[in-house]
Amino acid sequence: MAVVKTDNAHYAAIAAKIREKTGGDATYKPNEMPSGVDAVFAAGQETGYKNGYAAGETTGHASGYADGHNAGYAEGETAGHTAGVLEGKQAEYDRFWDAFQNYGNRTSYENAFSGFGWTEETFKPKYDIVPIGSLYMGFRVSKIQVDLAAHLQRLGVRLNTSKVTNISYAFYGSSFTRIGDIDISSVKVASSAAYLFSSSALLETIDSIKFGTMTGSFNSVFLNAHSLKNVVFLGSIANGGLDLQWSTQLSKASITSLINALSETTSALSVTLSRTAVNAAFETSAGAKDGVSSAEWATLIATKPNWTISLV
Repeated sequence: MAVVKTDNAHYAAIAAKIREKTGGDATYKPNEMPSGVDAVFAAGQETGYKNGYAAGETTGHASGYADGHNAGYAEGETAGHTAGVLEGKQAEYDRFWDAFQNYGNRTSYENAFSGFGWTEETFKPKYDIVPIGSLYMGFRVSKIQVDLAAHLQRLGVRLNTSKVTNISYAFYGSSFTRIGDIDISSVKVASSAAYLFSSSALLETIDSIKFGTMTGSFNSVFLNAHSLKNVVFLGSIANGGLDLQWSTQLSKASITSLINALSETTSALSVTLSRTAVNAAFETSAGAKDGVSSAEWATLIATKPNWTISLV
């Protein structure tokens, strides 16, 4: 190792560099210079840390801002688009039904929902359906295949037929599985209820039918209503010709409701039921299908001796 001769000039230069790097003003003796070099290293570490932290903070802030901005923009764009579409759909819905139902003031619903054009998706009335006068062919051969009562309930609207005077063919050939309460007490002529539920192949339940005073004879209200199982008869039936022979699955409660609703003050009138339905409903033991010979059936029809109750 070479021997180097030092002097004050070299020591002074080393001390000056130490002060430059550490930012101090101390004087250094030769034996103090090693600690001064350590101070230079420490100062370098601190400066590097500060510079790195500042750079990282600036870069991270910019990167985080950009990422957050982009994510927020995308989320806002999606939410805004969805909200805009929903608002547009609602505006179109309101515009159509406000016009179609005259802001809830429409009174004539003749042929209103008949035909193949209406479906579960398109039949969403905004207002109550309250026909005054006529519901003639209102839902004739409609393809709205739903539980009508439940569907209207979900929409927050109702069907009120209490002011209808002509309801013939209203549900003829429709696709409903259930119809709610039907009030025909304002119908004054039986023919104005002709073919009311005829050929409704999927119809299983009518919550209730309320009868009033009318002239004439029923003959086709339930024609070919093969799937009908449940119906409650309200009011007093004083018109003959009511025929449910096609409803072979009619329940015991429905049959009993019908017999109980037959007027006690009329005479020479008839009603027809399915023998198959009566046998099943009033059978004396499981599987016997012998209801027409049961005491319970005999007791029931004996309450209406003024009626001819036929089984087909």
